[in-house]
Amino acid sequence: MKRVVSLLLLLAVFIIPLSSPALAEEQSAEDLAYVLSPDLIKEINRLGEQIDDHMGFRLKIITRDFLGGVNAQNYTDNTFTYKEMQGGILLVVVIGEEDYAITIGERAQKFLTKGKAENLLTTHFRTPFLKDRDYDKALAAFLVNLAEHFRAQGERDIKPSAALRAIAGMSGEDINKATAAPASESSWLDSIFGDKKEIEEQARQYGEDVKDAAREDEEGLSLFQIALIGFILYKIFGKKRNGRGGYGPLSWIFGTWGLSKFFGWRK
Repeated sequence: MKRVVSLLLLLAVFIIPLSSPALAEEQSAEDLAYVLSPDLIKEINRLGEQIDDHMGFRLKIITRDFLGGVNAQNYTDNTFTYKEMQGGILLVVVIGEEDYAITIGERAQKFLTKGKAENLLTTHFRTPFLKDRDYDKALAAFLVNLAEHFRAQGERDIKPSAALRAIAGMSGEDINKATAAPASESSWLDSIFGDKKEIEEQARQYGEDVKDAAREDEEGLSLFQIALIGFILYKIFGKKRNGRGGYGPLSWIFGTWGLSKFFGWRK
């Protein structure tokens, strides 16, 4: 009986370490807050294996309830060093404090800058994490877009699975929109000149106005018409003074044109 017990203890010495946290650390998902579904943990580990095999660095995601007042970024940086991430990516999500932080190693920075990582987190992770408290969806959405970011840089072997997309609530069309090249930003000049179609319409209308004005100039009053108008005004406003013809206050106008002599208004 003692020999059996001894053998069992000996086996325990070798078997227990295999199921200890040291083995869990080799996995990409370490759910210490127990908030992630088994399906998501499986997908995180699967994607982590792809990244390790094809890109040469590790992906690690850790969930914690609280950090006891420790700054999330400091904790992530220290954990990154402690776990010897080998230039990989470590994302720590603190559920109870509604905080998160990411650390990116030197090797991973060739594919993912800190600014780009923060942008992905803000765009795809932050809302479902803080507002909806849907931790599976938040992490899945971040990982899908992270994988697509790597694929856009030529790492075609990194493929977000259909299961991961489903957890993120994304279809293939959603991913194409999320990873498509952004539309060109509008210029500050647009705020001055307005919409392109509106500008074209205004230019067309202006051209027509110019043509109309030119046409009116061509069809302007002739010398005969001016003289005729002057004669009519003379008949209306003109009067006799000492036997001489006059046309009142309009005399200076027609005098300028020399029309008074032409019609015999002045002698």
